[in-house]
Amino acid sequence: GAAGKWMSWGLKTLSDTATKVADDISQTEFAKETEKFAQAAEAAVVSTADHVARGTEQALEVVTTHVSKIGQDIQPTVDAVEARATDFAEKAQPKFKEAGETAKKSIWGALGNA
Repeated sequence: GAAGKWMSWGLKTLSDTATKVADDISQTEFAKETEKFAQAAEAAVVSTADHVARGTEQALEVVTTHVSKIGQDIQPTVDAVEARATDFAEKAQPKFKEAGETAKKSIWGALGNA
């Protein structure tokens, strides 16, 4: 009835007033300055992020280049060590075989004399 209409009218009036106040606030100098500040802050954050990304990318390139160079620099040494180890193993094999044969003979000889 009448109370419902009055409540409906009251809520509509309240809603209209709140909308008008929000519109008025958005029109104020403070709101405009705040928006400008927010835009400037956003631009600064984006700019800083871009600088950090570029710096990180450049640092990664430098590290990658140095690691690659180190690998190239030590490869001849690695190759030389590998060649020496292979040569040593080839030369030592007959001596190890001979030592094994001598050990067998000594063991069998010791067992035969026991």
